[in-house]
Amino acid sequence: MRTALRLVLGRAEDVEVVGEAGSAEDALAALRGLAPDVVIMDVRMPGLGGIDGTLAVKELAPGTGVLVLSMLADEATVRRAMAAGADGYVPKTATDDELLAALRAVAAGERAVHASLGDALERPAPPDPLDTLSPNELEVARLVALGYTTAEIGAQLGTSLRAVEHARAVALGKLGAHTRAELVAAFREAGRFGRGALTVSPSPAPVRSPSG
Repeated sequence: MRTALRLVLGRAEDVEVVGEAGSAEDALAALRGLAPDVVIMDVRMPGLGGIDGTLAVKELAPGTGVLVLSMLADEATVRRAMAAGADGYVPKTATDDELLAALRAVAAGERAVHASLGDALERPAPPDPLDTLSPNELEVARLVALGYTTAEIGAQLGTSLRAVEHARAVALGKLGAHTRAELVAAFREAGRFGRGALTVSPSPAPVRSPSG
């Protein structure tokens, strides 16, 4: 994909590819130095994927636009990406011209969602299961998902182990989760895991915006 994308971008006179990265560490390290106007992100990437990568880019460089380019075009994934801070979303089935138009729009500070996806975003979003949790249950669940032990959570929140265990059990029950992995999945589905929570996987292809 990176080779094909580079060829498409290289044919546009007003687009300059300033860098690529094959790993999360390389991409984040290069982001400040390269200062791209737009980062092109794939949802399915090695590691934790592009949703967390989008969150990380927005945290590290809020002024950088993020355009998601992915084979995944279902409503839930598009909503997750946009909730994570993506400025645009284009399926890989889009034409080269559609991709470049979206890139230019994001570089200009506009929202760019492919026409085939726009209708889905106009519908009300489905309820977020995490919203069924009380503030205490949500915080306990978040810390469990991050790998904290019951004792560590109790110390951090200033509460008893029994209270932590109760809140954890209630949260898991409400979310229909049985393991920490399922709890992590619930937070990631809701787009609530950022760089501070999980390792991130930024885009392999930061690009500068069109000139002029």
